[in-house]
Parts: sequence; structure tokens; C-alpha cells
Amino acid sequence: MAILLLNGFKLSEKLPDGGEYIESLQGTRNAQTLTVALFSWFVYEYCITFPSELQFFWEKRDWTRGRGLFFINRYMTWLAMIASLYVVFVRNPTLQVTSYVQITILMARSGVHGAYTSRSLPTSYALGLDSVPYLTNKFWNIFENRRDVRVALALGLGLSISASLVLLSMSTKSLIILAIPDATIDTFISAGCKGRPLGNFWATYIPPLIFHAYLYALAIHLAIRNKKYWEFSSATRKVFWDGSATYFVASITLLCTIIFSSKTQIPWLSLPATYSPIALTATSITLTREAIATRMLLTHRTTVLSSSQDDPMANAIELVPMNARGRRLQPSNHRPQMVFAHSSGSVMS
Repeated sequence: MAILLLNGFKLSEKLPDGGEYIESLQGTRNAQTLTVALFSWFVYEYCITFPSELQFFWEKRDWTRGRGLFFINRYMTWLAMIASLYVVFVRNPTLQVTSYVQITILMARSGVHGAYTSRSLPTSYALGLDSVPYLTNKFWNIFENRRDVRVALALGLGLSISASLVLLSMSTKSLIILAIPDATIDTFISAGCKGRPLGNFWATYIPPLIFHAYLYALAIHLAIRNKKYWEFSSATRKVFWDGSATYFVASITLLCTIIFSSKTQIPWLSLPATYSPIALTATSITLTREAIATRMLLTHRTTVLSSSQDDPMANAIELVPMNARGRRLQPSNHRPQMVFAHSSGSVMS
């Protein structure tokens, strides 16, 4: 490490030496490659599911909270992905600035041209929080007669998002980034903005990880306490297995992000984990596939809920056929199995 001296003014910020800077360059390249790969995956998934989106979410559909959250999850992800590309290419996290979010402005002599501030990473992170309300809405509908559970869901959602944003702000407040004209660091020439990676950025993903675990624990509790629904309700099984898939995808990607982004001493690993939207992409695609599969089921199997008009799972992801809204479903002894309509693997796989 080298401490920069400008016009006889000693700064407390340590700047990377040549070897560390090379590692940061590799980390930047890895972040760019991973972000492009994730964006390509997202675009591919969007293209192959867009016809189903038009059919099941646009044509002659009533506006509901679940449908609105589907579009928020679908299109806010676009904005977050674009913001991530902007982060790693336009505002490069190493070539011009290693970390560049909400930083403390440093007042120094004229040798320091100024400090660079950008809100790109907080913006992309905030845009990536839209999947949590989407999942919360399912449980909100299930427990329509349980005020205590709904209050807990609302408080948990608010605390999760607020805590994440507070931790993000705390992780960036102590960061100092300097604009340096042409400074020699050891034998390595460095120009532009330089700074250390965010040391505690990984903590911002802990609140959503805990909230996802809480939602999944609530689903397991519901399944154990209401075993009778498993005997006849395809809707119950659909909600539970969809929730399980979403939880495991979110947990694995969030844990990987937390672990790898905390390894700030290994820039080639921590920079991609910090600046690439790994959890956002995987979770958004999972939720989209589940929602489209559900609407496809409702279109082709309108009697899926005819076995019970009192099934609380019916509202979990709006499992009420559109052409059955407003009319009372009659009980029936017929209990159909959950059978998906024939479709391309791009939607159902």
C-alpha cells in the first residue's frame, strides 16, 4: 500500500499499489463479464416469455394488486439491469473509481481536484427490492382474516427494506475517493478517481435474506397447521412449491453475494459480487416463470378450485379464473390433480 502525498498534504486514504490495482482491474473485467452474462440471460428469458405475458397479463384482464406487482417485478428489473450496466461500464468501479456511491466529500488543497459522488449503486440496489413485496402479497392474501399476521408482514417488509438502505448508507459514508491528476503510486502511474472497495456492503443483503427465511417459515407453519388442505387442494401445493423454489433461489444467490462481496481483499471476486445483479436476475426470472405458469393453469383448468370455495390458498397468487370472478364457486366432490397445460419449455421449465 502507498499513502499519497499531494503538495505536502498527507491524506489518510491509502491507495492501491501496482499489484492491488492490477487485481482490481481483473475484478472490473469480471464484473463487466458477469453483468453482461446476466443481462443476456434476462433478455433471453424476457423474449421467450413475452408472448405468454401478452396472453395472460395484458389481454382483457382486470387490474389487481398481484398483477400490478408482476409488472413492477418484470419491468423494474429492466431498470435495475440497465443501472448495473451503467455502473460497470460508464462509471467503471476500478478504472476511474473503485467504489463511487454516496461518499463523504473530502475538503483538501488544490492538488486534490475534488471528490466524485455517484448514486448508481444505491439506485440499482433499490430497484432490485421489488421482488420482496411481490412475495409478501401472496401471504397478505392468504391471511386476509388474520390482522396480526398482516401487521407482521407489513412491519417485516418495511423493516427489511429500511434496514437494507440504512446499511447501504452506513457502508458508504466513510468512503473517501479522490480525483488525482497524475500521481505516481510506487512505480505505477495512476490517474482519475481511486478508493478502496466497500468493506461492509455485504451487510445490506442480510435483511432481505432474513425476511425471505421468515416468509418461508410462515409457509411451512401454514402447511403443518393445515394438513387437511394437502388432501384436496392443488392450489395449496402450487403455492407451497412455488414458494420453496423462490426461497431457495433467493437464499443461494443472496448468500453467494454476501460471502463473495465480503472478500474485499480479493478484488477479482468481491467486485463482481458487489456490482453484478446476481440475486436480482435469478429471483426475478423465477417469479416471472411461476406467475406465467399459474395464469396458464387458470386459463386451461378453470375447475382447479371447484373442490372448495373456502380454500384460503385461492388468493395466494390470485388463483381464481378470470371468467369465474364475481360468481360463486360451487362445492364439488371432484378433486382434479394439478395438471399444467401443454406449452413450450421456455415458459414451464
